[in-house]
Amino acid sequence: MSRGVFNSNNKVGDVIYLQKSGSTSSFDPLFNFSGLDPSRVSWRLDNGSDIIQIAGNSITYTGFTSDTSIRSIQIRGNKFTNANNIQMNNDNLYGDIDFSLLGSGDKTFYLWDNSNLTGITNPYVTGITSAYNVSSCNITGNLDMTPINGDITSFQVHFNPNLTGITHNTASTVTGSYYAYTCDLTGILNIPFSTPQSFRVDNNDKLSGITHVLSTNVMSSYYADRCDLIGNHDMSMFTNLGGDFRIYSNSNLTGITHTASTQLFTIYYAYGCNLTGNHDISMFPNLGGTFWVGNNPNLTGVTHTASTQVFNHYNVSHSSPSTNIGLIGNHDISMFPNLGGNFRLGNNDRLTGITHTATTQVFTWYYAYGCDLTGNHDMSMLTGLGGDFRIYSNSGLTSVTHTASTQLFSNYNVNNCNISGVHDMSMFTGLGGNFNMSGNALLTGVTHTASTKVFTNYYINNCDIKPTHDFSMLSSLGGNIRVDNNIELVDIINPPSTEDITYYWAGNCNLNYIDFYPLSGASISDIQLQDNTMVVGDVNHILVDFYTLNNTYFQPGWSGVTLDISGTNAAPDGASGGYDGEGARSRLINDYGWTITSS
Repeated sequence: MSRGVFNSNNKVGDVIYLQKSGSTSSFDPLFNFSGLDPSRVSWRLDNGSDIIQIAGNSITYTGFTSDTSIRSIQIRGNKFTNANNIQMNNDNLYGDIDFSLLGSGDKTFYLWDNSNLTGITNPYVTGITSAYNVSSCNITGNLDMTPINGDITSFQVHFNPNLTGITHNTASTVTGSYYAYTCDLTGILNIPFSTPQSFRVDNNDKLSGITHVLSTNVMSSYYADRCDLIGNHDMSMFTNLGGDFRIYSNSNLTGITHTASTQLFTIYYAYGCNLTGNHDISMFPNLGGTFWVGNNPNLTGVTHTASTQVFNHYNVSHSSPSTNIGLIGNHDISMFPNLGGNFRLGNNDRLTGITHTATTQVFTWYYAYGCDLTGNHDMSMLTGLGGDFRIYSNSGLTSVTHTASTQLFSNYNVNNCNISGVHDMSMFTGLGGNFNMSGNALLTGVTHTASTKVFTNYYINNCDIKPTHDFSMLSSLGGNIRVDNNIELVDIINPPSTEDITYYWAGNCNLNYIDFYPLSGASISDIQLQDNTMVVGDVNHILVDFYTLNNTYFQPGWSGVTLDISGTNAAPDGASGGYDGEGARSRLINDYGWTITSS
């Protein structure tokens, strides 16, 4: 037997047996004791070929390096009841450990990152346990915490994939944090003490319920998301709930009962559940930050109270359309003067209106698509509107009222509604990106103001635009342009754009000559002008213009274009209107690679 430093006066009275497994660069546990000479503690280490004995309350032993076998270890001493700081994290502990000899008094347990540690027999502790951390181990079955009936400052047992339950002493408390997330907690978890300020039991997909007692602690976080909470989750005992609240992705959760709290909420997540009927959170006057209760198909309403907090995310939308889901009637959020950011109420097919109040916050998203918005949607109080705006597929929506905003728009979709008359967009100097107002059968016009922002799509097809459509102030128009199927549209005024245009469709209108010279600096691939009842002089004029753009102005972006100018349009000839349309057509095909379909 070889020996390290060991005091022969060590009178061994108690032995703690444990095992280790797996490769480790060092085995470096620490046992601190109160009032005990560390030389009266020894470690007996079986390395497979020898027994090493080392004295002291801490050791660093490298003889287990690359040793994957299970090895026996003994901790010997005569006053283990005085042990107050146990640090054996990342030491490849194996199997079960019996700490019952440690006795009462203040304790700290650091045993995290021992992936083969399957169980702990706890000592009887009546003092303060500043930390109990066995996270990222393999604690299996039920963890019995009833021997510890004192105060635990930090309780952390997260990332134990086979931990199915935790039994607490009713006389104990956890004051700082309680982390039991990403385990296998099953059934109902009973928390018999005042819930600490940070509580996490998320990602336990068999956890069906949590019982609490009265708690006046100010909550900074409460996570019970991605579990299997069933029915109503009673939180009426939390008088200071706030902070970061997450209970999302509980498909059988039908309700949450709250009580009044004046604490500030930064996050309230209850999406992806089965909240049913009206969700009452009128007891929270400091709701703000991120509020998300979307994807609750049976949620018919949300009741708020006034809050001056800033909202950067408000979501009661549904990810996919369906029948008879979501909010019913008018949704009143006029009590939020600092609403902004990401706002979503999409796919609530019985939502008929939204009531706002004045706010100067910037909107990056505004979604109210796939609803039943009816009549005028008044947004004149939203001075920071911009970003991604989508209120399409509201068949009863007849108008939208805006106010001036300098924000940039990446998307403006009000397609497939019932917008009537002229839609005024003259207050948006930052309009760009994707613009779509197609499928509004009574829309007669769209009024713009100057914008230098790049457009990737511009759709006003299948409307009633008449007689002229002027978008000459959109100097960076590009992408896909559709003004087709406006049967009373007579004239189009193009902008001086140099952007790439994939297609320009203006078929099935009543257009005469169209001046494409403002687009001479652009590149274009596909032009559809069929079925406009053009007379031969207009057809000739347009073809000659296209040839001139190639031959005289040498615009490389105008070669190889596909053009359809057929249907109800007249066939080109050699002289009508003073233009040789047939000659221009032939030269465009032969000299510049155009594909032309004409009458």
